[in-house]
Amino acid sequence: MKFNRQAFFDSYRKYFGNLNQNQISGLEKLLDSADIDPTITDLRWLAYMLATVKHECADTYQPIQERGQKSYFDKYETGTAIGARLGNTDQGDGYLFRGRGYVQITGRANYKKLSASLALPASDDLVANPEGALSPDVAYKIMSYGMVNGSFTGKKLKDYINSSQADYKQARRIINALDQADKIKGYADKFESILKESLINDNKKIMTEEEKKKLFENNISEIDKMYISAGSMVKNLIMELERDNRNTFIKLHDAVVNGHLIRYDLIGGDADLVVRIANALGFKNATSELLEVRDA
Repeated sequence: MKFNRQAFFDSYRKYFGNLNQNQISGLEKLLDSADIDPTITDLRWLAYMLATVKHECADTYQPIQERGQKSYFDKYETGTAIGARLGNTDQGDGYLFRGRGYVQITGRANYKKLSASLALPASDDLVANPEGALSPDVAYKIMSYGMVNGSFTGKKLKDYINSSQADYKQARRIINALDQADKIKGYADKFESILKESLINDNKKIMTEEEKKKLFENNISEIDKMYISAGSMVKNLIMELERDNRNTFIKLHDAVVNGHLIRYDLIGGDADLVVRIANALGFKNATSELLEVRDA
């Protein structure tokens, strides 16, 4: 996914207010990283990640370091219960491996685990160089990997944000139980709107006549399996998606025989358009992969 920067910042100001240059630089770096992140395929995942950074990094959008006097980190030292849980084994580990980054990784074990998970080169090894977690590139990789794979608490983005829901409140469990969950949910709702308003639709599909013919034959075959009136509604949806300059194509599959439910894959075009038109046509349910027509 790629986002128009001018549209993003115009929309950001509409929802959150003015920005200083430090915030702009931080957000630009985050968007640059997201642009090339193949694991973030759902805009809502990125919305929740940005909401998390807004909260965790005190609205700076820059990686930060856990604050406090050196003595404050004694509670993380080897020989303490917290230190043992964090894998701190040497005297001074509590302070050395204090929280850093966008999501504040803490403890020798986490620095070691994420260095290995990200396959960081020896020069960027986080155990040898904990300050490396403050690099925006590395901090983003830590956040993205950890939130996608459940590295922080065992909870993942897809557990709460998927084809059937976007539970931004419970998604806080990915990072830190439900601490400040409602506030971060509010941020995520706004970021979702901001990202939708600035998304660059570069998924236009130029299909050959032969490809269109094969897609049409597949879709008619699936529609014919459905209850007649339900199939007619799905056919109307496809016609709406393909007309004028919309150029949005879906491939139907797994139709429920004599039923009202069918799944689809987006071949090209605007994913949100599919849901919007389906809702406008009166579908009972429409998600990024499923269509359900109301019973007659």
